[in-house]
Amino acid sequence: MNVVGNIGEKMKLTTNYNTEASFDFENKMKLEYTGYEDEIIKKLEAGNVSLPLSGSLIQGSQSLFGIKAQLQFGRLKVTTVISQQEGQASTIDVPPGGGQVSKFEIPVDQYEANKHYFLSNYFKDNYDNALRNLPIINSSTNISKLEVWITNKNSSTENTRDIVAFMDLGEYNIFSSAFVSQGTSVYPSDSLSNNLYNLMNTQYLSNRDINTVSQSLDPLAGPPYNFAPQQDYVRLVGARKLNQNEYTFNPRLGYISLNQSLNSNEVLAVAFEYTVGNTVLKVGDLTTAGINPPKTLFVKLLKSTNINPKLPTWDLMMKNVYSVGSFQIQKENFKLNIIYNDNSDGLKKLIICLCQHRKSIYQASLLSR
Repeated sequence: MNVVGNIGEKMKLTTNYNTEASFDFENKMKLEYTGYEDEIIKKLEAGNVSLPLSGSLIQGSQSLFGIKAQLQFGRLKVTTVISQQEGQASTIDVPPGGGQVSKFEIPVDQYEANKHYFLSNYFKDNYDNALRNLPIINSSTNISKLEVWITNKNSSTENTRDIVAFMDLGEYNIFSSAFVSQGTSVYPSDSLSNNLYNLMNTQYLSNRDINTVSQSLDPLAGPPYNFAPQQDYVRLVGARKLNQNEYTFNPRLGYISLNQSLNSNEVLAVAFEYTVGNTVLKVGDLTTAGINPPKTLFVKLLKSTNINPKLPTWDLMMKNVYSVGSFQIQKENFKLNIIYNDNSDGLKKLIICLCQHRKSIYQASLLSR
């Protein structure tokens, strides 16, 4: 729709609206008042305005929304704009050879949330030590099998199972200590870390039926156990198992990276098998373990609908992964600066400069903790 309306000789209304416009600022609306030659008020504009400047030192702004006034007092001309800018200009430096050089500045709190998760608190606690002597990864674990389950928000019928996800499954430092007893091994394990999996397979075996889970576990929400739903466990009907092309995982460091971020009301759970030396350990039920439908799978809870920083699941979400919003970044001449604001003097200071030229990596730590 494109409408131009005149009200008398001085008022003019211009409207341009397109439902298929790529950006909101392409839809323009402006109310314009034009004064006579001998009037002080030459022009008043309200709506989508612009401020073009003829000089090259200071560039004018486009895509403004506000009020613009052009006044004249004899030979003195005044142009005033009160507005907000709905667009911004960016400059791309293309050196010889066709490569693109871009600069990124990301605040520390803008990490990729609800996308990267440790498989257990053991991998979170040993993450820094495992990477202390890069490029050598100091880890004795190697994950060989992994299945990832999420809330089936699309009502898909393929690769779906009923699951019950437990927060303390495979955890040595248990949260629900009134109901679950600590085991003998710090490594994540159904049988060694604690007795939760054994309880579900013996005393609470009825939970293999998804319809009876609430009847057997919800009464534990009060004293003396306080084993609460949406906190210690989540009952999920028809959960969807992700395809292997929907996530990546590090078998040595024990974390997964989803291709798409989860919503706050979505659940994430896993079951995996790994080796420590010659010992094979597992956490949760794999679909290849012989527990066939309609029996429920017991799996490890990584993210619940109850997002609480006081729960151990809060620490499982990695908060050290950032996206620069770009693809096909070349390793050669790559440079990364980690900077922080010093509260004592308010100045920005460089902590680490990581530079990569050709096949060599140079790292300089300029400030110590």
